Amino acid sequence: RLVLAQAAAETMQSSWKTLTTVSDQDLDRAAVEGKSKSDLEVSSLPADKVQAVLKSFLAGTASDRVDRIWDLMDRDQDGRVDETEMVQVCDMAVAPVRTCLEKSWNEAIDASLVCPVEVADTKDVTEEASDSIPKLTWRQRRREAAAKRKLTRTFKQMLARHFSEEVEQPHRLRCIYAWANKMHQDN
Repeated sequence: RLVLAQAAAETMQSSWKTLTTVSDQDLDRAAVEGKSKSDLEVSSLPADKVQAVLKSFLAGTASDRVDRIWDLMDRDQDGRVDETEMVQVCDMAVAPVRTCLEKSWNEAIDASLVCPVEVADTKDVTEEASDSIPKLTWRQRRREAAAKRKLTRTFKQMLARHFSEEVEQPHRLRCIYAWANKMHQDN
């Protein structure tokens, strides 16, 4: 969970411009209410909302994460976000999970051998080192490095395709937004 919260903080930092930019729909609603653009522009985010997002990644569910990020993106506190903001909310909720999976994968792949090694094939295994990873020959190290590179490349490709193709996140979000009741459209 801590790695997940760290990834969420990194995602918020890299998405700073997205978080602080006022959407066109917010500008339209503000114009109808007689507010100026300067009333909506922000250079910082409310600390309590940022802390709520981080706490949701530390101890909350996926639904809690989306709710907290939604609250952070909804600047005028009317409970409405437009389609592009909704996509940004979902991307910000999913991106830390993807980053966390990638970090966990890299740590797991570095912690153990990928290719099985026969004890007879290794160099001088002493009694002290018998519990740890045996010393590998240059050919075994080369084969191990190639196998780790191949597995890591395959995992990164799987992560890239999973959220866009298998989950079909962009398509599903468009459908959800199209079917949702929109109070501002008298639905």
